[in-house]
Amino acid sequence: MDGAPSGALLNAVLASGEPQAALRDDTVLLPRLHRTTPQDLEVRTAGHTPADTATTGDATTGDAPAFGAQGTVLVTGAGGALAAQVTRHLVTGHGVTRLLLLDRRDEESWLDPELPARLRESGAEVTVARCDAADRDALAAVLAGVPEEHPLTAVVHLAGIVRNALLPTLAPDELTAVLRAKADAAWHLHDLTRERNLSVFVLFSSHTGVIGGPGQANYAAAGAFLDGLAHHRAAHGLPATSVAWGLWDVDGGINADLDERDRNRYRREGFRPVAPDEGARLLDAALRMDAPALVGLPVEPAVLRAGGLVSAVLSTL
Repeated sequence: MDGAPSGALLNAVLASGEPQAALRDDTVLLPRLHRTTPQDLEVRTAGHTPADTATTGDATTGDAPAFGAQGTVLVTGAGGALAAQVTRHLVTGHGVTRLLLLDRRDEESWLDPELPARLRESGAEVTVARCDAADRDALAAVLAGVPEEHPLTAVVHLAGIVRNALLPTLAPDELTAVLRAKADAAWHLHDLTRERNLSVFVLFSSHTGVIGGPGQANYAAAGAFLDGLAHHRAAHGLPATSVAWGLWDVDGGINADLDERDRNRYRREGFRPVAPDEGARLLDAALRMDAPALVGLPVEPAVLRAGGLVSAVLSTL
């Protein structure tokens, strides 16, 4: 609550039953997801929170920012489940020719140890660095090694881990581990590159930070931080695109513990996993939009409503 809203307005908000509301003087803002379109995006995103916009496959405005043909693109979480999909798309879809792949594990421990070799076969120059991006000094050392003739032009932050637990049983180390991999690393990437001439700064956030998720309070908090960081960067004239993704239809990584029963429950709740090709299209759509934080969450409204419990943030879909 900012300013001094009237008592009548405050009472009306409290009586409305809305689970969340922001009061700005005499204006009430409610978190709602809307499908974005080129025509209404600029109006809708002005002054709103990350929960106010959602991407769709055809919602694009303008041209996507160039990653820089001669520049270096840094990707964290290169050993994870999404790395192969995203890096291949950067090379084949965006013409990226130089990749700096970071992961805290040795290449032999990656989900796809052959990824660097396949990217090189596609024509990209690939450098691999074992580095935990949450370690500021280690990250700074890696960044210092980027050659001047191929300066850093883009950052794509994929890294993240899950430590699922219900909030009453969430241990401090489970919160710390998840925030470190997602939020701490994102902040160091921001802080250590803010003086560099980047054209793209992409953060892979989570829909749980927007609509919540059982047993994922720590991951939701990390995702919300990434969305907020994107707004912070945009407010300071820095490139920023945070996408709060739904579940990607890939195996391993943060999906390693999901079985078919878990995936079916996700579908029954009205959500559809993001297919890899669809994710690439949604990422391109997000990059074309004049909005720092969006949601990439395929929703089946009819299934959602059939369940009878539709959260307020989803009620306008």
